[in-house]
Amino acid sequence: MLFLEPDMTRFAASLPLEEAPGTKFNYSSGTANILSELFMDSFNSREEALAYPRLALFGPLGMHSTILETDASGVFVGSSYMYATAREWARLGAFLADDGKLYGRPVLPADYISFMRKPSPESQGRYGSAQVWLQLGGVKAGEDGIPEDAFWMSGHDGQSVMVVPSMHLAVVRLGLTPSRTGYNVQLLNAKIIEALRRER
Repeated sequence: MLFLEPDMTRFAASLPLEEAPGTKFNYSSGTANILSELFMDSFNSREEALAYPRLALFGPLGMHSTILETDASGVFVGSSYMYATAREWARLGAFLADDGKLYGRPVLPADYISFMRKPSPESQGRYGSAQVWLQLGGVKAGEDGIPEDAFWMSGHDGQSVMVVPSMHLAVVRLGLTPSRTGYNVQLLNAKIIEALRRER
């Protein structure tokens, strides 16, 4: 889908259901892209939708080189095609760690971060309601030194942004690890948290 389909949303929406909705969890990039089209359709024009991320989020956060690409149909590829420097990803992570506030001013709706972190029941607590992974996945909540409120965004080649609101912390990893063999991002994050706690 990500490399061969000109209209990723249409492709994802055309696939048959494997299970009844609400009965089984399976991560799908297609879901994020369907949500991207719904987001873009909520604007009066496609031009307005294309401009909105930079006006509402990237610009105010100082993410000036960030690019959110579209597919050939003109819809944001929300699952995968956002490119930013490590510092810009860290700005986004810090913004989320600060409950969606910018210089103390709320930018996101009240309780949106809580909504993001609300587990999808079918995921056994591993996946949040807004396309983020929760701490329970891989390393049990609160164990190995990672706080229970941690959540993260995960890229398909091993990139990640971990957000820990209780520590006002964002950890960015942009390394290329497609196979993930011998690599566990939670263990890396746990070591970073351990080092930070020793310094405090």
